[in-house]
Amino acid sequence: MSYCLNPLCLNPVNPLGSQVCSSCGSLLLFKQRYRGLKSLGGGGMSRTFLGVDEDRLQTPCIIKQFSPQQQNVAQIQKATELFYQEGKRLQELENHPQIPHLFACFEANSRLYLIQEYIEGDNLLDELELGEPLEEGKLRELLLDLLPVIQFIHDHQVIHRDIKPENIIRRHLDSKLVLVDFGVAKHEIDILHPRTGTMTGTIGYAPLEQIRGGKAYAASDLYSLGVTCIHLLTGENPQSLFDPYKGEFIWESHLEKSDRHISHQLKHIINKMLADKVQDRYQSAAAVLADIQPPVSLKLPASSLQIMVAVHIATHQSIWGMPPPVPCVFPSLLSTSRANFSGQINPEISGTNWECQTIMKGHKAPVNAIAISPNRYILISGSADQSIRLWNLNTGQLIQRFCGHVAAINAIAISPNGRRLVSGSFDRTLLGWNLNTGTMTDRFFSHSGSPYSHRCGPIHAVAYSPDGHIIASCSGNATIKLWNQRNGELLYRLCEHSGEVFCVTFAFSPANNSGNHEGLFNHPQSSIFASGGADGQIKIWQFGKLHSLQTLTGHSGGVLSLAFSPNQTILASSSEDGTIKLWDFQQGIILSTQTVDPAIISSIAISPDGKFMAGGSNDGKIRLWKIEMQGLSQQPLSEISGYSPITFGIDSHTLICRGENHQLLVWRCRED
Repeated sequence: MSYCLNPLCLNPVNPLGSQVCSSCGSLLLFKQRYRGLKSLGGGGMSRTFLGVDEDRLQTPCIIKQFSPQQQNVAQIQKATELFYQEGKRLQELENHPQIPHLFACFEANSRLYLIQEYIEGDNLLDELELGEPLEEGKLRELLLDLLPVIQFIHDHQVIHRDIKPENIIRRHLDSKLVLVDFGVAKHEIDILHPRTGTMTGTIGYAPLEQIRGGKAYAASDLYSLGVTCIHLLTGENPQSLFDPYKGEFIWESHLEKSDRHISHQLKHIINKMLADKVQDRYQSAAAVLADIQPPVSLKLPASSLQIMVAVHIATHQSIWGMPPPVPCVFPSLLSTSRANFSGQINPEISGTNWECQTIMKGHKAPVNAIAISPNRYILISGSADQSIRLWNLNTGQLIQRFCGHVAAINAIAISPNGRRLVSGSFDRTLLGWNLNTGTMTDRFFSHSGSPYSHRCGPIHAVAYSPDGHIIASCSGNATIKLWNQRNGELLYRLCEHSGEVFCVTFAFSPANNSGNHEGLFNHPQSSIFASGGADGQIKIWQFGKLHSLQTLTGHSGGVLSLAFSPNQTILASSSEDGTIKLWDFQQGIILSTQTVDPAIISSIAISPDGKFMAGGSNDGKIRLWKIEMQGLSQQPLSEISGYSPITFGIDSHTLICRGENHQLLVWRCRED
């Protein structure tokens, strides 16, 4: 059916497909695309409807209508302000996958409308009424899932001001919790010192400073979350859990009466969220996560540590609902944009005794990207001929050919378990492939309804995180995007570079390396990665943070390629300024600068043992340097024929690069 949104209509139900209401004559299709289907309820000055977007293949959506029934001018003006404010908040926060996307905001028939994403699922109050109160384990899972979302909105200077079970929906698609209803959310320039505003919130869930004084802090949302927790634990309405004589919640006694118990740790966490005084509560969602599971830290300068917020490291299950890492002997990958290695230490490269062992032919245009499978016996290449080819590295035999892109392929990366491949192209799309079946599995969408992964520029590089949970991509639109590899869902969009981003690479998992970094990469929230762009800057990031940990400056031209060393301490970069730099990225200092005249090194790779670096350019020479205590050797140890892209093979004695006439060359260094 088609539902008339006119509040005065006496018979709003119409046949599906009708253009005007048969009862009151009102238009049933807004902006020539949005149609109401049924009423979901309402109150005060707004009503909510389930609808469809006919321009997007009948995609379900939520239609929120501002329809004041009062004549008080001041109240109507304030309600109008809040309505537009909700649209602004949703627009600011739409990059998070657990916050509904805003599709449109407009005026029609003298009424205001918000069109937003429809989240199919049940809210937590409905779940509670149909089931049993939560056990401790389920409540912990809830906190691990929801706290990062709350931290995200607070990082954007937004206070929700109405967190309660009804405003938390468990999405049927993936069982993730989605935070909804930003109708009274408030933007604060200084989130630690909020301005006095409207006294709002739901009685029983909102703290005193919000109800009485009209002020809301990050800690105010955490108070509401604490009340939500005790509601879900006890099954009792929060107002019945509050003792006005004592002035405190008595939720623990309710648990004891029902012979249910939780740990002292969780009791402490909840009671700290419920503290009356703002200063006695947790001041950030990340701090709550830190008490649930203490995080490990990265040794960085004080300036970087100040901007790092503790993040939860789950024991096995990611907060994004991803599966645990698959054990893998070689957990890293090699590509044009990342040179990650693992494996045994091999004899050193010696002299100039390099021989071209294999030539692979088949591409009809230049090869732009290469990667090697974790077992190091499969080579994968992506070309300007729009194809991806799989080769047997030992024999040079073509194994398989993938086609799906409609423009030149710029970047490819293989998952650490060797089962999946992701490719990026000038056609602005990311495609996922199953290497076992040879089929396309995923198309990564940057926005609801968009056919592109990066809408405004070609994709220059892609990379997998060491545990295989996250895919990073960078583009000509000056953005980096982080994706859930399991379902192609966009997790984060990072926008600190001022120009095109040419390269992105993750640091190694330390599983096969010595050092004091144990546990740092056990969880995607802790993964460290780097990006380089046309602005000449290198940025160090940590997954889960919206701002870079550190910015490395020193190049006078665009940064074309990056590579982490296996020992976790060195980051190498090459630039359009004709130099290669080695960095101690933890300290943010340059270890050495090498000028390669007249060539520009567009692709670099560090050997599996971390002792050597290779650089590829377009002058037909691949140069190899020794990595010494103070940086690179002054002169290349050797030069071989070939072009970018480059990568090392199973050991430091094998190097793969592009040759003339779109060939792939496999070079082997003989021992003296």
